[in-house]
Amino acid sequence: MQNNELIEQLNLPYRPEAFIRITFDMIDPDTNPIKSVNGETNYSDFANLDEEKEQEKNYATLEKNFWRLDDSQPLLESEELYQKYTSSYMSNAECIYEEKPQIQLVSDEYVTTVGITISFDRITEDYPSLLNIKAYKDDKEIMDKDYEIHDFKENLIFADNEELVNWNKIVITILKSKYPYRRCRIQQLIVGIREVYKKENIANAEVNEKRTFINSVLPIHNFKFCLVNKDQKFNPDNPQGWYRYILEKQPIKYEWGYTMPDGNIEWVLAGQMLLSGSVEADDKTATFSATNIISYLSDIYKKGVYRQDGASMYDLAIEIFNDSELGPANYVIDEKLKSIYTNAPLPKLPKNQLLQLIATASKCELYVDENNVIYITPVKHEIIDTIEKNLI
Repeated sequence: MQNNELIEQLNLPYRPEAFIRITFDMIDPDTNPIKSVNGETNYSDFANLDEEKEQEKNYATLEKNFWRLDDSQPLLESEELYQKYTSSYMSNAECIYEEKPQIQLVSDEYVTTVGITISFDRITEDYPSLLNIKAYKDDKEIMDKDYEIHDFKENLIFADNEELVNWNKIVITILKSKYPYRRCRIQQLIVGIREVYKKENIANAEVNEKRTFINSVLPIHNFKFCLVNKDQKFNPDNPQGWYRYILEKQPIKYEWGYTMPDGNIEWVLAGQMLLSGSVEADDKTATFSATNIISYLSDIYKKGVYRQDGASMYDLAIEIFNDSELGPANYVIDEKLKSIYTNAPLPKLPKNQLLQLIATASKCELYVDENNVIYITPVKHEIIDTIEKNLI
């Protein structure tokens, strides 16, 4: 739900300047190393460092030129804040950490990644000026690099795709801070690469959405976008490029931005999508296609059986989701389906078509929201006609 000010802007006879922003992830969903850290404050939430939830404020702490006396930074326990990693260690007058904040990533399997993406404190735009990354294969050190950081960026990418091969342990050590007497603050750490592309990097984009309230077709949400490829990152002929790390079902996100009266841009989530896994690249551009999660539930379901006592539509839908290895975070099913029973076995059809049948039989609507969550819920709209939208 967007604020009223944005809605007023969109209802003006002449709309404000619009923008598009694409967050592109090159992250293997099966890579999930165990993260550990030393020197953590008691209020930081290191365990959830891969979450996207944005931090709005920092607690006030006694660091040089850090605590703003304008009531923008509350004291600890004065209010409940969502906080990411904050080190208990503080740098000295020369910005050196005598006790060094250190993060370890340990995997049960050997992992090959294109890099590491770290987001430091976006609130104060503070960051370490020097850090070290070591990678190991068992007891053998396969990488040891110092990185100097000179400017703040929303995501800092440490890409060494020739060295981060078959590792099972990475150690990140913070050596120096940008300012003296500062704690290290990290808002996100991702094993892989997260790039944010804006209008200067996007050649064009095309959206195709289709959804019916009577489930006559499966909900469609396709997104095709073309990125400027002058640096040849996505060229398959570039041995240092990222082409070989593009996988099917890698997540992308696109947002629309609108200029508000104060000149700031309000960003609206348009869709969380999954890549098709293929890319058309040349010397100038790289074109990608993405779709919603339900499009991938196209394999045939073969576990339908006759049940003498019947099964609820709710349980049948859960069986399909479980067989697709989707958890409760990926779907919402209305409770009314628990009271609708059938003893007819599910036919041998694609799983998404079976969900379509279950929704229709339950007088519900099957759709996928902008967060890529599948819904089977009663229709809450006046049914007028099919909605079809194409935006280019």
